[in-house]
Amino acid sequence: MLFRSLLSPIKDFVSLIDSIKRSKDIKKRVNVTDNIKEIKSMQTVFNEMLDSIENHFYNDELTGLKNRRSLIEALDKNDESMLMIMNIDRFQEVNNLYGAECGDTLLIEFAEYLCTLLQDEDDIYRLHADEFAYISSGAMGIEEFEELAGFIITSVSQKRFAIVNNEEINITVTMGISFGVTQLLPNADIALKLAKKQKKPQLTYNDSMQAMQKYEQNFNWSMKLNKAIEEDRVVPLFQPIAECESGEIVKYECLMRIEDDNKEYISPFHFLDLAKKYNIYQKLTKAIIRKSFEAFRHSSKSFYINISIDDIMTDAIREYLLESLKQGEIAKRAIVEITESEGIEEFGEVSKFIESVKKYGGRVSIDDFGTGYSNFEYLMKLNIDYIKIDGSLIKNIDTDQNSKMITQTIVEFAKKIGVETVAEFVYSKIIFDIVKEIGVDYAQE
Repeated sequence: MLFRSLLSPIKDFVSLIDSIKRSKDIKKRVNVTDNIKEIKSMQTVFNEMLDSIENHFYNDELTGLKNRRSLIEALDKNDESMLMIMNIDRFQEVNNLYGAECGDTLLIEFAEYLCTLLQDEDDIYRLHADEFAYISSGAMGIEEFEELAGFIITSVSQKRFAIVNNEEINITVTMGISFGVTQLLPNADIALKLAKKQKKPQLTYNDSMQAMQKYEQNFNWSMKLNKAIEEDRVVPLFQPIAECESGEIVKYECLMRIEDDNKEYISPFHFLDLAKKYNIYQKLTKAIIRKSFEAFRHSSKSFYINISIDDIMTDAIREYLLESLKQGEIAKRAIVEITESEGIEEFGEVSKFIESVKKYGGRVSIDDFGTGYSNFEYLMKLNIDYIKIDGSLIKNIDTDQNSKMITQTIVEFAKKIGVETVAEFVYSKIIFDIVKEIGVDYAQE
């Protein structure tokens, strides 16, 4: 009986802890109804631990203010609100001149001063480094809120902040303001960036700013891409393709990347659409064709070059590729991979291009087969050598019977018409063994 009376409260306590764990809500607390001293003591310790975790999770360690995560949760309530983001101007200069410790002292003093000015610590946040925020939910109109921002800017500029050895400095802040129900944080951030750029103490977000920022981003990207072309920083990365039967790497796919100023690679995902819009795309494509042919000129391995339907229809790119294939024996190791995400409609032009590639000794592959506009008609109408089976089918082939069945159908049909198959997204030995078993010829991660 005694054992049961102890065991039941412990089980209840463990159940409550497990419930909090499953909910992943660190704001929940254990609340047991039993009066057993030891259980109550365990409850206190556990809840204090949660208090500590929650405080670290939602509050800024340096200033004690709520942090960015707290602000995001407050804004997610979708209440009509007004938000100001304030940035301390040239804060990095303070750090460089006086040291990080003095910079921290300034941030603490600035946070305390904001609390004094606004008399509302609960709605003041430190976002990161030298950036703070204040949110108001319906307590005032937008004009009054803008006047409050002006008052803060003036007050901060007139105050002397002590940092080290009784030395005092003046600082200024720049403000970005937004209001409404959604997108307050990104909109205020846009307004802040424009205020900084235009050297204005504060700006309130409006829709034209979004277009202006997008235009500026596009312009910066176009400058970055042109610079990369001029400095020969358009580079191919090589993804290996293994023969399933032997496991040996026999081919590579050449993937376009831009090498940035930090020697890191940027994927076309970030810039390809923009490159097309600003007429930079042809230069990028020609650069990757040239670099790929150079890389494999003295290699025995085959290599894939990705070409879109639009590329085939563009005289300059089509002719540049065909000229590259004329350069002797290397054409026999070149595989032109046609990306068919937008479908192949101009069968006549595409077929003519394929025959030109083959005339110089090159081979042709269809990419991403099995999804979207994929059509077995391609395999019958076009004189191709390979098809790439789309990764969306392959990645779940070990658990999804439909994916396996579709892949088997593609492989069987391809074999009957003499076309070899490459499976994409082969990321594990289990997947490799399955695609090998059903007769796929090559595997690519």
